[in-house]
Amino acid sequence: PKMTPNISDIAVIAKACEDSGADAIAATNSIQALVGIDVETGRPLLPAFGGYSGPCVHPIMLRIVAQIAQAVKIPISGIGGVSNWKQAIEMMMVGASTVQIGTGIMWRGYKLIGDIISGMESFMVRKDYKSSKELVGISLKHITTTEEMAELPPVVAILDEDLCIGCGNCAKVCGYNAIEMKENDIAKINIDNCDGCGLCVQVCPNSALSLVDKTELIKKRNNFAK
Repeated sequence: PKMTPNISDIAVIAKACEDSGADAIAATNSIQALVGIDVETGRPLLPAFGGYSGPCVHPIMLRIVAQIAQAVKIPISGIGGVSNWKQAIEMMMVGASTVQIGTGIMWRGYKLIGDIISGMESFMVRKDYKSSKELVGISLKHITTTEEMAELPPVVAILDEDLCIGCGNCAKVCGYNAIEMKENDIAKINIDNCDGCGLCVQVCPNSALSLVDKTELIKKRNNFAK
């Protein structure tokens, strides 16, 4: 059976499972949710709380698998929102030794399995991984706390103009007035205003934006000005 994610501290429960003799952990079942309300009648679309799944829950499940992997030594089967090969790799990198897929197959059929396997194989060849076991848990050492993140060097967004398609998404979402669109439909970043929140990076459809060390960038800019 799958573990439920609807608890306060999943690592504690996972450790209790291990201590009680569990051979492995399936992490996890769907997230409890209410699908919606018919505002015309005031009645719920479905009359009970049910399971919420699909790509939208994938970041939550990555967090859960990582927390369990930090707490136990038994194998973990990662479940939740996997719909492409990259998401399967992500699951393994945060500690899952196997990956399960449900909603993705419901949406795209069993062909998805072959697509994911093919994508993973290509990735492993490109990155020179010899076995999928080499992927398991390699990201855990890079996961820290939000408190420790506050002590990290500040970052700012930079733009690769060759990749910018001029969509303007970054300028629309920036709450710090750090991005504007130039006349040639290329984004321009004011690093003095940039807070390094990373929202622009997330909404860019062509991976034209990235985050870099702010101190180093300012140092380079000042040296160039001289």
